[in-house]
Amino acid sequence: MASATQQLASRAMAIGTAQLPSRVVDQAKACLVYGLTMACAGNSDEPVWRTLSAGAPHGLLAAGGGRSVSQAAAANAALFASRGQNDSHGRLSGHVGCVALPALLAVAEAEERSGDALIRGIVAAYEIAIAAADGFADNLREKGMRTTSWFGPAATAAGIAILRGQSGDMIENAIALGFDAGSGSIQCWSDGSDDWRWQAGRSAAAGIVAADLAVAGARGSANILDGTSGLYQCFGTTPHNGGTAPAWLITETEFKPFPGCFINQLPAAALATLMSEAGVSATDVERLIVMMNIRDASYPGVSDHGPFSSEAAAIMSAPFMLAGTLRDGQPAARHFRDEYGIGDLHDLGARISIEVSSTIDRYGATLDLTLKDGCQLRSETKPAAFQGMSFDRTIALITPAVEDWPWPDRTTRFHDLCTAVAELPAGDMARLLRPSR
Repeated sequence: MASATQQLASRAMAIGTAQLPSRVVDQAKACLVYGLTMACAGNSDEPVWRTLSAGAPHGLLAAGGGRSVSQAAAANAALFASRGQNDSHGRLSGHVGCVALPALLAVAEAEERSGDALIRGIVAAYEIAIAAADGFADNLREKGMRTTSWFGPAATAAGIAILRGQSGDMIENAIALGFDAGSGSIQCWSDGSDDWRWQAGRSAAAGIVAADLAVAGARGSANILDGTSGLYQCFGTTPHNGGTAPAWLITETEFKPFPGCFINQLPAAALATLMSEAGVSATDVERLIVMMNIRDASYPGVSDHGPFSSEAAAIMSAPFMLAGTLRDGQPAARHFRDEYGIGDLHDLGARISIEVSSTIDRYGATLDLTLKDGCQLRSETKPAAFQGMSFDRTIALITPAVEDWPWPDRTTRFHDLCTAVAELPAGDMARLLRPSR
């Protein structure tokens, strides 16, 4: 019987040669324009980016200029992740784009790969991350591991192998070597530290190195996942077997409408809608009770109240994100950057409590809002409200983030970016990346 890595390699290889369904191509382009938009709106004034970019101006770095392809990818991945607004996937309990996209873009640009090759690489990276994580990610998360950086290198290596049109053996070895590079914990959310940005950067670089090692003839362990000393055995899990045919899992991708933790996105959206429909403001609110799935509420930082020691700690907090929604209509990047330690958002957050229920689905919530006049309002989250969004819907969702781009001609640059991505798989890499430089 084929090993788990062999099955994943067969699935990736099929993506490299298949007629991609139109909805899959559309979703890949949506993921790309979403990721690039958030990278351009990212925080370039933080230590991980400043160190990895070596003082480069704000904007996505090209390979070259004294930097290797993997160094450029690492710096860009830190920028993709820096805003805390990434594409997400429930089966992965993490993010693919902030790791795979900057690596694929760096390799595609350096090697002058086609738009078709880039799209196939993107689809393969998402497919492998999600397929490998299904039935395994929750086990890792419960043991304190960060799934983004555990699955990111292998998924990125698979995507690069497909981008390059490589053989089955090379794909399998790239995936296996990528899994060997996976690591990272979620302790950073409790400590409010910068590991999470670095996890994205080093995972992107590790994926490129794993793919390059496979090209050079290095062999990865065929049984690194399901061997007697493999990762499944180490973590005591029996993951799902998804077979070797592509399931086009990229179409299950969800986009965060706001900066901040994925767990808090649907509750924030539900609260914004509830307040708008009821015509109430923060000054009307006495208290807010949010009922969450116990696994979500117990995730590090989600139930914490401020003030916080850092932006990273605030970015996970449901009370803080919901307080921003009460006051300003939705969470905003400036809340995390400027008000994590001071400000009236913490006073509002004190009116918000997070409670747990075993009957609420993962990533769902019920909200009970009590007003000062005694009126009570209730709302529930809408499952998958931001899942599988088309390219056009994605453009509408991300347009507000363009206000955080650092350039005076941001509107023109965003239009150029959307046009370049929309034309894929035609077009060239230089035009795709030009709006961010």
